[in-house]
Amino acid sequence: MANTTTNEYARVHYAARKMLGASCEACGSTEALEAALRPTTPAARLRMAPEMNALYSIDPIDYFTLCVPCHRRLDFVELRTHCRRGHEYTPRNTSIKYDGSRRCLTCHRENEARRLADPKVREAKNAADREYRRRNPMAPEQRARKVALQRLRRKRGSI
Repeated sequence: MANTTTNEYARVHYAARKMLGASCEACGSTEALEAALRPTTPAARLRMAPEMNALYSIDPIDYFTLCVPCHRRLDFVELRTHCRRGHEYTPRNTSIKYDGSRRCLTCHRENEARRLADPKVREAKNAADREYRRRNPMAPEQRARKVALQRLRRKRGSI
């Protein structure tokens, strides 16, 4: 079933790209154009591609032309309210990357924890941290502040 949905999604986007104009409707660029779903498309005509967490319509009329950067901005910054794993994009749970796209901090923390569970990766990271601290020692006031914060956290029971 998942494969059928993905194939249908790809076929619809391909047909829409063939039918649409030759320039981006947002910025006028003519390079690397994609079909984007109109926000005004009635909900009755929308379908969900669960593998991609994306809505689509089977009618090519419901699409308009965007270049890749504008399409990415529309997908990742303006329309989506949740990440692929279902976490909501909130100011506390979201970081903005250099290219303008968003990153779910919950997913990032889970990925880091999973990655650092590997002893080889963890040891390499610890060695890199030790080398960094050796080359860039803390000033005495920075060290005192760090120790004070560690004591405060232990006192509260968060460490």
